[in-house]
Amino acid sequence: MRTIKEWSFKGIKVEKLTREERGYIEVKGKGGKVGEIGVSPDTYNTVKEWVKSFDRIGFDERAYRKDLQEAANLMGQEYHDSHGLRWIFAQERLRLFENCQHHKKTILFFQFLLCSRYSSTPYS
Repeated sequence: MRTIKEWSFKGIKVEKLTREERGYIEVKGKGGKVGEIGVSPDTYNTVKEWVKSFDRIGFDERAYRKDLQEAANLMGQEYHDSHGLRWIFAQERLRLFENCQHHKKTILFFQFLLCSRYSSTPYS
């Protein structure tokens, strides 16, 4: 079970790309790699209050995968774990970069990475 504890909350900061406030929560991913996820300030504060009330919160990864698979089946889509969600997130970030004129070289680099990384996946 993955858990979020009180020390996981890293504060609300302005994201550089969108210039919007995001609440950052530290998470441990595959292989123990530590990273931060950005959520809306409302979500951040709600989760923080839950953790204060219950010491920690968590979720069952098997149940999460089962729910994703069920959602894919309901939508008539092929199930690919959460990789499809990451692909969609990457595409949305790329669109944000495309709207920023000063990121043209970065856009080209990300397009190259996405094409080379995902060209053989069912998402292309």
